[in-house]
Amino acid sequence: MKRWFNQVSLGFKNSRDLFEFARGFRKVRSNHPPAAPGAKRILFVGSGGLGRTQIELCFMESLLRERTAVSVLTWPKPHLVKILGLQPAVKVRFWHEFLGEISEERLGAAWATVGGIWDFIGLEIDGIRIGLHAINSAIRAENRGSFDLENPADRETLNGYLRIAMQAAEASRKILDELRPDVIYFGDYGYNLAGSLFDQARQRSIKIVGQWFSHKSDCLVFKNIAPDNPDADAGAVGDEMWRRLKATEWDEARSHRLRDELDASYRRGEWFNMVSKTVRLADQNSEPFIRELGLDSSRKTAVIFCPMLTDSPLYYGRSLFSSYEEWMIATVGEAVRNPELNWILKLHPGNLSAMDGVNKYGDSLELAALSRHFPELPAHIRVIRSDASCPAALLYRSIDYVITPRGTAGIEGALAGRAVVTAGTGRYDGKGFTFDSDSVEQYLGLLSDLQNRSLPGDAERVLAEKCAAGLFLLKPVGFASLQIAQRGDFACTFAVRLRVRTRETFGRCPDLRKLNRWILEGETEDLEGDPGFAPAEKVSLSPA
Repeated sequence: MKRWFNQVSLGFKNSRDLFEFARGFRKVRSNHPPAAPGAKRILFVGSGGLGRTQIELCFMESLLRERTAVSVLTWPKPHLVKILGLQPAVKVRFWHEFLGEISEERLGAAWATVGGIWDFIGLEIDGIRIGLHAINSAIRAENRGSFDLENPADRETLNGYLRIAMQAAEASRKILDELRPDVIYFGDYGYNLAGSLFDQARQRSIKIVGQWFSHKSDCLVFKNIAPDNPDADAGAVGDEMWRRLKATEWDEARSHRLRDELDASYRRGEWFNMVSKTVRLADQNSEPFIRELGLDSSRKTAVIFCPMLTDSPLYYGRSLFSSYEEWMIATVGEAVRNPELNWILKLHPGNLSAMDGVNKYGDSLELAALSRHFPELPAHIRVIRSDASCPAALLYRSIDYVITPRGTAGIEGALAGRAVVTAGTGRYDGKGFTFDSDSVEQYLGLLSDLQNRSLPGDAERVLAEKCAAGLFLLKPVGFASLQIAQRGDFACTFAVRLRVRTRETFGRCPDLRKLNRWILEGETEDLEGDPGFAPAEKVSLSPA
């Protein structure tokens, strides 16, 4: 065990978590017979990171018991599939086995069609969105808010990511030709490599399962991504679920169940703490904080909820802007021109995290961009830094308008009865309770006279609650067999533990068997959580 531990810990941080997981996993692992003739072939696209890999390993072990053929595509570092003894049952393949060279001539031909940033983003090879994956990866990996194609250094940086995207476009064909998966499981599918495989799989109508993290610890969300829905967000409410929710007769019991769920997440400090450390919300009053900002109490107040600039607005959905930095500057510019409102720019608390090695600079990217464009902000605009002690959930009590590209602040603000303005598609737009735009001009026009927009009424509030019930009650899938413990630290780390102790009990876990059935045979867009398998605080839509 010590020799194994020394070997595998070279590839991952959090060695103690790895040791504890391995000790439990080896107790439940089985010796698997070969896959049954004609068995479904499942390909896991390794999303990286110790916690994610541990989750995927548990799902692989469970699927192997269905006598499926399981493969994993990853990078050539010490890999847990091999170390934990799942080979040869699980075939491990590495990206570099499929990546070829891209000539300078081909790169030059691609650049010849690029006039501006949207031309770069729109670059494709046979339907594979190489420009989109390249810009997403560059923003994330380079810790940049935006790129200027007129700057030779920026152009050269993007050239490197475009080369990888073109390599991945060719590699994805080889991968699917050789492995011939029936189902592909993605944790991430918006960046280089995985993004090209995602696009190629859609073109071949291969079933795609997308997974992401829920708003609270110990739960995940899953989506069956249709070939004609490349912008799908695994966390979004699907069309079928939304139709059911809209048709549901709403009452106070359902409303209270939803709000109890959100309040509990706030109070435990676990609200989306996979992304950022969440301040525990006690019975605080936001009024003193608002007063300290020195804003005009006679005016209405709008809050611009800024995402982390090192995220890309193009990862899922459709965006009006090519980067969050571009969105922030355009939005603040309109705020400067509209002194009829108090404006607050709230910077994202996730800037303080070190998740996946990004966001290394705190909120300095935002502050630097603001100072370049607005050396001095007028008195009707204030900035709340990422490390401020006033969480978003408090601000909703004292403001009138929420401006966000597509962030969670939008659904939270709508639940609080605030008018919400979006700048792209995502998890809740187009459902009747937000102000959405089809162009930059329309979006900026909304902001120019925002003070004249009325706040939502009861009908909009009910629609917002129904959508939130899908996002936060129906979609989260809890696991009795696994403990996914998000630490709530500023590094956004989480550990995975097995709650079952033997091979026999692991094989009988109803939560894993339910997931298996949905991955292999399920046709519904969203896998819905079951209160019987979820943690104790999980609630259903049915009133008591």
